[in-house]
Amino acid sequence: FFSTRAVLIDFNVINLNYYTMVAATLVVDFSPGGPVVTTASTETVVLSMYQFGVGSNFWLLALGDFIVFGFVIYFLLWEILTGIILYGLAVFMQCIWNIILVVLVLCQLIMFVMILMYETTYIVEVNPALPHYVQHGDLVQLYRHITNANALVLILAFLSTFRLVQDNDSFSKIWQTIHVALGTLGAYFFVFFIIFVAFVFAGHFSFGAEIPEFSTLIGSFNMLLQMLSSNVPYDEMREVDAFMGPLYFVLYIFCVLFLMSSVFVGILNDAYSEANKYISDNGSTFWSDVVTAPFRIVGNKITGADDSSTRARRAINK
Repeated sequence: FFSTRAVLIDFNVINLNYYTMVAATLVVDFSPGGPVVTTASTETVVLSMYQFGVGSNFWLLALGDFIVFGFVIYFLLWEILTGIILYGLAVFMQCIWNIILVVLVLCQLIMFVMILMYETTYIVEVNPALPHYVQHGDLVQLYRHITNANALVLILAFLSTFRLVQDNDSFSKIWQTIHVALGTLGAYFFVFFIIFVAFVFAGHFSFGAEIPEFSTLIGSFNMLLQMLSSNVPYDEMREVDAFMGPLYFVLYIFCVLFLMSSVFVGILNDAYSEANKYISDNGSTFWSDVVTAPFRIVGNKITGADDSSTRARRAINK
């Protein structure tokens, strides 16, 4: 026992009324220097995405996933596959919205596979009758992957709505601005990364021994991100070093917040001026396009005005 460096305690708290389980981990670390460091972490997971098929919301959840799966098959067959057949993979993937659509469909399919594995393989291993110190690390990790994939799918789904107005002049000007500034922005972010990393290391070596937020490089990185939103531990930095604390703060705010931010705005301003020479949005119909685009697309599908599927079949027959 006296040679033990750390003690880890894993236990679970299960609540079948809400189909949830909390996997808790307590760590007691006997550091070489003498102090005892304790940490605790908890992970809350839903034991069944469909409430074991007996919950009051089971049919609603199942119907929602069935509808989403139908949309995934539609986009896979009638949007992605049709576009690749008509224009070729290289040409189809030149459009950023097509790339987002492909990634969205792939992420959604992967999430469906993970949910199926979660429901049929991992959940069945949870037995409330067993002692609550049984480890369920794999289950917690898979649930975290599912939630992260779900968040990514939501972001991509909202981004893919821009496909509805991609032909609008006002909308095109925004992406033309980013396209013009792309090369300069690459150099800008490289310079920004070098300056930011320099302050990360400087903050870690100067204040890491006294300020917990700077005790690790990751913590220092997170603290500098918080300092961009005015969350600055200025008093603690000044207490550690009356000279280096204020100097570090002034240099960081000037270089990152003032100088680099002004350069970023200037790059986008020049790119917008250049894009404005070629694209005019006088008499823009952006809002009318946003409102009418879904109805226009559905109407084209119903009336057959959008004959991409017919052209795809002809391309296959040839």
